[in-house]
Parts: sequence; C-alpha cells; structure tokens
Amino acid sequence: MTLRAAMLCFSLLLCALAAAEPSSPAAADPDFLQLKRGFEFGNFRQVLDGANGRIDRGELTDPELVELHRYGGLAAFNINRQDQAEHHFEALLRLEPEASLDPFSVPPPAIKLFERIRLRLAPELRQIREERRLRSERLRQDEEERALSQRESALARQRLEELSRRTVQRVDHHAIAPNFLPFGVGQFVEGRNTLGTAFAVSEAVLAVTSIASFWIYQLGILNSNQSYNLPGNLPPNQITVSGVPASRSREASFWSSLKTYSGVGFYVVYASGVADALVHYREETVTTIVQEPTTGLQQPRPHLFLTPGGGGVSLSARF
Repeated sequence: MTLRAAMLCFSLLLCALAAAEPSSPAAADPDFLQLKRGFEFGNFRQVLDGANGRIDRGELTDPELVELHRYGGLAAFNINRQDQAEHHFEALLRLEPEASLDPFSVPPPAIKLFERIRLRLAPELRQIREERRLRSERLRQDEEERALSQRESALARQRLEELSRRTVQRVDHHAIAPNFLPFGVGQFVEGRNTLGTAFAVSEAVLAVTSIASFWIYQLGILNSNQSYNLPGNLPPNQITVSGVPASRSREASFWSSLKTYSGVGFYVVYASGVADALVHYREETVTTIVQEPTTGLQQPRPHLFLTPGGGGVSLSARF
C-alpha cells in the first residue's frame, strides 16, 4: 500500500469518526454548522474568525462556548497562531476543567499543547472544581431547605386550619316529664332512637291488639239474640235473650284472654320504658360540636324555642 493510499484511508477514517461523533448542544445553529464544515474542509482561518466573532456577539450557553473555544483553539493551532490557540484552550478549560480533545481526530501536537496548558492551569482548575463543588453543595442544601420549608409551611397551614375550627359545646336541658310518656318518648328525647323505636312498636302493637279485642268481645260482636218459649198461656209466652251462644263460647274466651293479656302487656312494656328512661335521665347533656371554618355569610337558620308564656322562632347566621 502506497503512502497516498494510507493517507486517504486515514482521512476517510477521520471523516467517519466525525460523522459518528455525537452532535454538540448547538448542532442545529447555522453558525455552528458553518464552523464545523469549514473546519472539516480545512478553512481554519475562516473558522477562527467565525468563532471569535460568534463569541464576541455573546448570548451563548456554557456548552456552546466550550464548542466555540474548541473550534477556535484547534483552528488557531493549525495556522500556527500559538497565542490564540492557548487563549481558546485556556478559556475552554476554565469553562470545563474536565474537557479533553479526541485523540482520533486531533493531531498529537495539539493534544500535547492542550495538556501542557491544563498542567499550567492546574491550581486554578482545582479552585474552579472546588468552587463548583461548593456551589453544587449549596444548591443541594438550598433545595433541601426549600423542601423543608415547604413541609413546615404545610404543617403550619394544617395546624392553623385545625385551630381555626371552632369547637362549640352545646348544653341541652331536658325535662323529666317526657320520661313518663308511652311509645318510647323518653328514649327518643335522650337520643336512644333504636330502643325508643322498639318500645314504640311494641306498645303500639299491644295497644291495638287490646283495643281490637275489647271491641270484638266487650261490644257484643259475638252476641246473638235467642228466643225462648215460656210455659203457660199467659202472655208473654216467649222471651228473647241476647248473649254469646254456647257454640261461640271458646271464641269469646279467646278474645277475652287476648284483651286482658295484651292490656297487661302494654302496661308492662310501658312501665319498662319509663323505668329505663328514668335510669338514663340526665337533666343536662353537653355536646361538643366542631365547626369547619367558613368564609362569607352562611345561610340563615331558623330556631324554635320555648318560653314560659309560649314559644318563638329566631333566625341566626354566621359570618
């Protein structure tokens, strides 16, 4: 293989590596594309002027500045402008202390110059790394403090909401008279609705049964009129008697017993309800009510109240 063929293969390899190289942060910028094409075609003076001009215009990010200084330093090195090459390489290292040049696409003398500059700037680069480490640490601490402050603010807001809820104690006064009423009225007044319902249903069933039995038996529903002939010829010789016939005596006995037992049962259940209500009777009950914080005017609510001479109605609203 001749020397020319070897150089051609080496050039093709460099082009392939350049094509496979990942795109820079400013790959879509027309100025960067122009600089890259000029560098690939060996227009190093144009690349150097273009890089310097783009840097002077400003409004660049750090990754974009790194790329411009890289192109500018390599272009200056290739046209033997040592001072400008060192200037761009120094700026590149100050921006990115860990930056390096690709040994597959950059000639060894340029890499040697770059590493010599890195060695010369080693104390400054260590200081830059330390400053960046401290800055990163401060940012991390600031982020942690911000998160902690947000959590504390949320907890304070939650405590404030809890404190803003109004705790109201309502005192209810109860009369003793309702405890003597039937149908579980005492239990309902005391708020024991389940037991009150049981007493009300039981007493209602027994009362209805007793009244119905009394109506059937006592009011003569089972009675019928029977006529009897009297001996002798003196008038009247026939009388009519009203009463329960012998054929319905068992039926009459059943209704009589049912009337008695249901009546007794009613009074037994009633007495049990009164006794239970008296055992659980409290003249005053205190109820704690937690009211959620509200904004604006609430809808007025009516209240009924009793007075010694009658009663009244009031409207109340909270702001």
